[in-house]
Amino acid sequence: MKTRLITGIFLVAILVPLFLLGGLYTQILLGLLTIVSIYELNKMFDNEHKINTSKFLIEGIIGLSVFMSLIAHFEYEASFDYLFITILFSIVLFAMGMIFNESYSPKDFGNSLITILYPTIGFASLAILRIDSLAAIGFLFVITTSTDVFAYLVGVNFGKTKLAPKISPKKSVEGSIGGIVFSVIFAYLFVHLLDMESLLSIKLNIFSIGLFTIVFSIVSQIGDLVASKLKRAFDIKDFSKIFPGHGGVLDRFDSAIFLGLFVLLVSKVVEVL
Repeated sequence: MKTRLITGIFLVAILVPLFLLGGLYTQILLGLLTIVSIYELNKMFDNEHKINTSKFLIEGIIGLSVFMSLIAHFEYEASFDYLFITILFSIVLFAMGMIFNESYSPKDFGNSLITILYPTIGFASLAILRIDSLAAIGFLFVITTSTDVFAYLVGVNFGKTKLAPKISPKKSVEGSIGGIVFSVIFAYLFVHLLDMESLLSIKLNIFSIGLFTIVFSIVSQIGDLVASKLKRAFDIKDFSKIFPGHGGVLDRFDSAIFLGLFVLLVSKVVEVL
Protein backbone atom coordinates (compact mmCIF):
# COMPACT_ATOMS: atom_id res chain seq x y z
CA MET A 1 0.00 0.00 0.00
CA LYS A 2 2.89 2.36 0.84
CA THR A 3 4.55 1.68 -2.53
CA ARG A 4 1.26 2.27 -4.34
CA LEU A 5 0.77 5.59 -2.52
CA ILE A 6 4.31 6.83 -3.26
CA THR A 7 3.98 5.89 -6.93
CA GLY A 8 0.60 7.61 -7.07
CA ILE A 9 2.04 10.84 -5.66
CA PHE A 10 4.92 10.66 -8.15
CA LEU A 11 2.50 10.19 -11.06
CA VAL A 12 0.37 13.14 -9.96
CA ALA A 13 3.49 15.31 -9.61
CA ILE A 14 4.52 14.48 -13.19
CA LEU A 15 1.17 14.27 -14.97
CA VAL A 16 -0.68 17.28 -13.55
CA PRO A 17 1.91 19.94 -14.57
CA LEU A 18 2.22 18.46 -18.08
CA PHE A 19 -1.55 18.45 -18.53
CA LEU A 20 -1.75 22.01 -17.19
CA LEU A 21 0.90 23.16 -19.67
CA GLY A 22 -1.03 21.54 -22.51
CA GLY A 23 0.00 21.76 -26.15
CA LEU A 24 3.12 19.90 -27.17
CA TYR A 25 3.95 18.95 -23.56
CA THR A 26 0.72 16.98 -23.15
CA GLN A 27 0.97 15.47 -26.62
CA ILE A 28 4.55 14.26 -26.06
CA LEU A 29 3.51 12.75 -22.71
CA LEU A 30 0.54 10.93 -24.23
CA GLY A 31 2.63 9.86 -27.23
CA LEU A 32 5.17 8.27 -24.87
CA LEU A 33 2.39 6.53 -22.94
CA THR A 34 1.07 5.22 -26.26
CA ILE A 35 4.45 3.71 -27.14
CA VAL A 36 4.81 2.07 -23.71
CA SER A 37 1.26 0.67 -24.01
CA ILE A 38 2.09 -0.80 -27.42
CA TYR A 39 5.15 -2.39 -25.82
CA GLU A 40 2.98 -3.89 -23.06
CA LEU A 41 0.45 -5.34 -25.49
CA ASN A 42 3.18 -6.66 -27.79
CA LYS A 43 4.65 -8.54 -24.86
CA MET A 44 1.25 -9.79 -23.72
CA PHE A 45 0.34 -11.24 -27.12
CA ASP A 46 3.65 -13.11 -27.40
CA ASN A 47 3.27 -16.80 -26.55
CA GLU A 48 6.08 -16.60 -24.00
CA HIS A 49 5.22 -13.03 -22.91
CA LYS A 50 8.51 -11.75 -24.31
CA ILE A 51 8.98 -8.65 -26.43
CA ASN A 52 9.19 -9.15 -30.19
CA THR A 53 11.56 -6.28 -31.03
CA SER A 54 11.03 -6.07 -34.80
CA LYS A 55 7.26 -6.36 -34.46
CA PHE A 56 7.24 -3.77 -31.67
CA LEU A 57 9.22 -1.29 -33.76
CA ILE A 58 6.77 -1.59 -36.66
CA GLU A 59 3.73 -1.37 -34.38
CA GLY A 60 5.27 1.55 -32.48
CA ILE A 61 6.04 3.55 -35.63
CA ILE A 62 2.56 2.95 -37.05
CA GLY A 63 0.90 3.66 -33.70
CA LEU A 64 2.74 6.95 -33.25
CA SER A 65 1.94 7.92 -36.85
CA VAL A 66 -1.76 7.26 -36.31
CA PHE A 67 -1.60 9.15 -32.98
CA MET A 68 -0.12 12.26 -34.63
CA SER A 69 -2.41 12.00 -37.66
CA LEU A 70 -5.54 11.88 -35.48
CA ILE A 71 -4.49 14.97 -33.54
CA ALA A 72 -3.54 16.80 -36.75
CA HIS A 73 -6.85 15.92 -38.39
CA PHE A 74 -9.23 16.68 -35.52
CA GLU A 75 -7.57 19.70 -33.97
CA TYR A 76 -5.31 21.33 -36.53
CA GLU A 77 -7.65 20.85 -39.51
CA ALA A 78 -5.05 18.90 -41.44
CA SER A 79 -6.26 17.16 -44.56
CA PHE A 80 -7.92 13.79 -44.07
CA ASP A 81 -5.41 12.52 -46.65
CA TYR A 82 -2.71 12.29 -43.95
CA LEU A 83 -4.82 10.01 -41.79
CA PHE A 84 -5.97 7.96 -44.78
CA ILE A 85 -2.38 7.49 -46.03
CA THR A 86 -1.22 6.44 -42.55
CA ILE A 87 -3.96 3.83 -42.24
CA LEU A 88 -3.38 2.59 -45.80
CA PHE A 89 0.36 2.34 -45.12
CA SER A 90 -0.36 0.31 -41.98
CA ILE A 91 -2.59 -2.14 -43.84
CA VAL A 92 -0.03 -2.61 -46.63
CA LEU A 93 2.80 -3.10 -44.13
CA PHE A 94 0.93 -5.78 -42.21
CA ALA A 95 -0.24 -7.45 -45.42
CA MET A 96 3.40 -7.71 -46.51
CA GLY A 97 4.24 -9.16 -43.12
CA MET A 98 1.64 -11.88 -43.53
CA ILE A 99 2.87 -12.70 -47.05
CA PHE A 100 6.61 -12.80 -46.40
CA ASN A 101 6.54 -14.18 -42.85
CA GLU A 102 5.06 -17.68 -42.84
CA SER A 103 4.62 -17.69 -39.06
CA TYR A 104 2.58 -14.45 -39.16
CA SER A 105 -1.04 -15.63 -39.10
CA PRO A 106 -4.37 -13.80 -39.44
CA LYS A 107 -4.61 -14.10 -35.64
CA ASP A 108 -1.29 -12.25 -35.33
CA PHE A 109 -2.70 -9.58 -37.64
CA GLY A 110 -5.70 -9.15 -35.35
CA ASN A 111 -3.44 -8.97 -32.31
CA SER A 112 -1.36 -6.28 -34.01
CA LEU A 113 -4.46 -4.24 -34.79
CA ILE A 114 -5.50 -4.36 -31.13
CA THR A 115 -1.94 -3.52 -30.05
CA ILE A 116 -1.90 -0.43 -32.25
CA LEU A 117 -5.46 0.86 -32.16
CA TYR A 118 -6.48 0.22 -28.53
CA PRO A 119 -3.95 2.55 -26.86
CA THR A 120 -3.36 4.86 -29.82
CA ILE A 121 -6.96 5.95 -30.34
CA GLY A 122 -7.52 6.18 -26.58
CA PHE A 123 -4.52 8.40 -25.82
CA ALA A 124 -5.12 10.48 -28.96
CA SER A 125 -8.66 11.10 -27.71
CA LEU A 126 -7.27 12.43 -24.43
CA ALA A 127 -4.86 14.70 -26.33
CA ILE A 128 -7.70 16.07 -28.49
CA LEU A 129 -9.94 16.64 -25.46
CA ARG A 130 -7.10 18.49 -23.68
CA ILE A 131 -6.76 20.84 -26.66
CA ASP A 132 -10.50 21.52 -26.52
CA SER A 133 -10.73 22.11 -22.77
CA LEU A 134 -8.51 21.74 -19.71
CA ALA A 135 -11.59 21.67 -17.48
CA ALA A 136 -13.14 18.83 -19.49
CA ILE A 137 -10.04 16.64 -19.26
CA GLY A 138 -9.81 17.45 -15.54
CA PHE A 139 -13.45 16.44 -15.11
CA LEU A 140 -12.71 13.16 -16.88
CA PHE A 141 -9.75 12.30 -14.65
CA VAL A 142 -11.63 13.26 -11.48
CA ILE A 143 -14.30 10.73 -12.43
CA THR A 144 -11.94 7.90 -13.43
CA THR A 145 -9.74 8.38 -10.35
CA SER A 146 -12.55 8.69 -7.80
CA THR A 147 -14.39 5.76 -9.38
CA ASP A 148 -11.28 3.59 -9.29
CA VAL A 149 -10.26 4.49 -5.72
CA PHE A 150 -13.68 4.26 -4.09
CA ALA A 151 -14.84 1.22 -6.05
CA TYR A 152 -11.81 -0.50 -4.54
CA LEU A 153 -12.29 0.84 -0.99
CA VAL A 154 -16.04 0.19 -0.87
CA GLY A 155 -15.57 -3.21 -2.50
CA VAL A 156 -12.90 -4.30 -0.03
CA ASN A 157 -14.98 -3.28 2.99
CA PHE A 158 -18.55 -3.96 1.89
CA GLY A 159 -18.39 -5.98 -1.33
CA LYS A 160 -20.40 -9.21 -1.32
CA THR A 161 -21.97 -9.49 -4.79
CA LYS A 162 -19.55 -10.30 -7.60
CA LEU A 163 -19.72 -7.89 -10.53
CA ALA A 164 -17.96 -9.97 -13.19
CA PRO A 165 -16.49 -13.08 -11.51
CA LYS A 166 -15.13 -14.61 -14.73
CA ILE A 167 -13.33 -11.41 -15.71
CA SER A 168 -12.31 -9.78 -12.43
CA PRO A 169 -13.26 -11.85 -9.36
CA LYS A 170 -12.39 -9.11 -6.84
CA LYS A 171 -14.75 -6.50 -8.31
CA SER A 172 -18.15 -6.24 -6.66
CA VAL A 173 -21.50 -4.61 -7.40
CA GLU A 174 -21.26 -2.75 -4.10
CA GLY A 175 -17.83 -1.43 -5.06
CA SER A 176 -19.11 -0.36 -8.46
CA ILE A 177 -22.02 1.56 -6.94
CA GLY A 178 -19.69 3.09 -4.34
CA GLY A 179 -17.38 4.26 -7.11
CA ILE A 180 -20.29 5.91 -8.92
CA VAL A 181 -21.62 7.63 -5.78
CA PHE A 182 -18.27 9.07 -4.74
CA SER A 183 -17.44 10.12 -8.30
CA VAL A 184 -20.66 12.16 -8.33
CA ILE A 185 -19.62 13.87 -5.08
CA PHE A 186 -16.14 14.71 -6.37
CA ALA A 187 -17.51 15.80 -9.74
CA TYR A 188 -19.82 18.32 -8.04
CA LEU A 189 -16.89 19.65 -6.00
CA PHE A 190 -14.70 19.93 -9.11
CA VAL A 191 -17.35 21.74 -11.15
CA HIS A 192 -18.03 24.28 -8.40
CA LEU A 193 -14.33 24.74 -7.61
CA LEU A 194 -13.56 25.60 -11.25
CA ASP A 195 -16.91 27.31 -11.77
CA MET A 196 -17.53 25.24 -14.91
CA GLU A 197 -20.57 26.44 -16.83
CA SER A 198 -20.85 23.77 -19.54
CA LEU A 199 -19.54 20.43 -20.76
CA LEU A 200 -19.89 19.14 -24.33
CA SER A 201 -21.84 22.33 -25.10
CA ILE A 202 -24.43 21.38 -22.47
CA LYS A 203 -25.10 23.75 -19.56
CA LEU A 204 -24.10 22.24 -16.24
CA ASN A 205 -26.59 22.09 -13.39
CA ILE A 206 -27.30 19.63 -10.58
CA PHE A 207 -29.10 17.23 -12.93
CA SER A 208 -26.64 17.36 -15.85
CA ILE A 209 -23.58 17.00 -13.59
CA GLY A 210 -25.11 13.94 -11.97
CA LEU A 211 -26.12 12.43 -15.31
CA PHE A 212 -22.73 13.05 -16.92
CA THR A 213 -20.90 11.60 -13.93
CA ILE A 214 -23.00 8.45 -13.62
CA VAL A 215 -22.66 7.67 -17.33
CA PHE A 216 -18.94 8.48 -17.39
CA SER A 217 -18.29 6.44 -14.25
CA ILE A 218 -20.03 3.41 -15.75
CA VAL A 219 -18.10 3.79 -19.02
CA SER A 220 -14.80 4.06 -17.12
CA GLN A 221 -15.61 0.83 -15.26
CA ILE A 222 -16.38 -0.88 -18.57
CA GLY A 223 -12.94 0.25 -19.78
CA ASP A 224 -11.40 -1.31 -16.69
CA LEU A 225 -13.24 -4.58 -17.34
CA VAL A 226 -12.10 -4.62 -20.99
CA ALA A 227 -8.49 -4.43 -19.82
CA SER A 228 -9.14 -7.09 -17.16
CA LYS A 229 -10.63 -9.36 -19.83
CA LEU A 230 -7.46 -9.05 -21.91
CA LYS A 231 -5.22 -9.82 -18.93
CA ARG A 232 -7.28 -12.82 -17.88
CA ALA A 233 -7.33 -14.17 -21.45
CA PHE A 234 -3.52 -14.13 -21.52
CA ASP A 235 -3.01 -15.13 -17.88
CA ILE A 236 -1.17 -12.03 -16.68
CA LYS A 237 -1.77 -10.00 -13.51
CA ASP A 238 -0.48 -6.66 -14.82
CA PHE A 239 0.44 -5.34 -18.26
CA SER A 240 3.89 -4.47 -16.89
CA LYS A 241 5.55 -3.28 -13.68
CA ILE A 242 6.65 0.17 -14.83
CA PHE A 243 4.66 1.80 -12.00
CA PRO A 244 5.39 -0.05 -8.72
CA GLY A 245 2.16 -0.90 -6.94
CA HIS A 246 0.07 0.10 -9.96
CA GLY A 247 1.32 -2.16 -12.76
CA GLY A 248 1.75 -0.86 -16.28
CA VAL A 249 0.59 2.15 -18.25
CA LEU A 250 -2.56 0.34 -19.38
CA ASP A 251 -3.27 -0.78 -15.82
CA ARG A 252 -3.23 2.86 -14.77
CA PHE A 253 -4.94 4.43 -17.80
CA ASP A 254 -7.33 1.70 -19.02
CA SER A 255 -10.40 3.57 -17.74
CA ALA A 256 -9.18 6.99 -18.89
CA ILE A 257 -8.48 6.04 -22.51
CA PHE A 258 -11.78 4.18 -22.83
CA LEU A 259 -13.72 7.09 -21.35
CA GLY A 260 -11.68 9.59 -23.36
CA LEU A 261 -12.73 7.94 -26.62
CA PHE A 262 -16.36 7.81 -25.47
CA VAL A 263 -16.39 11.51 -24.50
CA LEU A 264 -14.72 12.52 -27.77
CA LEU A 265 -17.28 10.58 -29.82
CA VAL A 266 -20.16 12.13 -27.86
CA SER A 267 -18.69 15.63 -28.30
CA LYS A 268 -18.42 15.17 -32.08
CA VAL A 269 -22.01 13.90 -32.27
CA VAL A 270 -23.18 16.93 -30.26
CA GLU A 271 -21.29 19.24 -32.67
CA VAL A 272 -23.08 17.68 -35.64
CA LEU A 273 -26.47 18.03 -33.96
